[in-house]
Amino acid sequence: DFQAGYKAGEDTNDYRGSGLGKDATPENEYLDNYFASVNSQHFLTATNSLKWQLDYTGTRDKLEWIGCQAATSLSASFARTDQACGDLNRNISSSRTDLDVQDTWLSTGPYKLVSGLHMQHQYANSETYYSGSLTRNTYQLFGNFEYHFLPQWIATLAGSEEYMDLGQRAFSPRVALLFLPTENHSFRAVYSGAIRSPDLFEDRFQWHQIARNVTING
Repeated sequence: DFQAGYKAGEDTNDYRGSGLGKDATPENEYLDNYFASVNSQHFLTATNSLKWQLDYTGTRDKLEWIGCQAATSLSASFARTDQACGDLNRNISSSRTDLDVQDTWLSTGPYKLVSGLHMQHQYANSETYYSGSLTRNTYQLFGNFEYHFLPQWIATLAGSEEYMDLGQRAFSPRVALLFLPTENHSFRAVYSGAIRSPDLFEDRFQWHQIARNVTING
């Protein structure tokens, strides 16, 4: 199964209260979003199947304008009426690639095992938000073991181990007990813990604004 898509758009605005001074030219924003996804499932035996999925998403955001503000903010030597104007941008491009592989095993008895791995690669490029280009890779192993030990009782033991750049790692456990008194009624007791890894914007954000081709207009 394969899917893909592309979307482009433009947002035009000649003034935004961004705190960087009034825009001297229209602040036009051009957006491109695209994705692709492919997956497949293979039945290895009557009780064992393997499924994998590969996803790719990307975004390009182009936002450029000329901004002006009082030149006295740069130096007190300028007159109060002088304006400093320069080229500004908040351009950013980013992409993310995910690979998931899952193996499902159903025994002829009361056991079920789901295990697999997840790999992710992130890329971002922005002078304003990241001071250049950044990448990050994460890897995750997971398993879920289910035991139907009595007609009305099911126990589950699961966990995932995530490995991140710079040697960071995190383990998320899960233990559950399910009681089925009737076909339409159930009770569940669960203990679990989870750690969400921050994305590049949350973890490596370094915002600063650079003005180029600055001119002083009296």
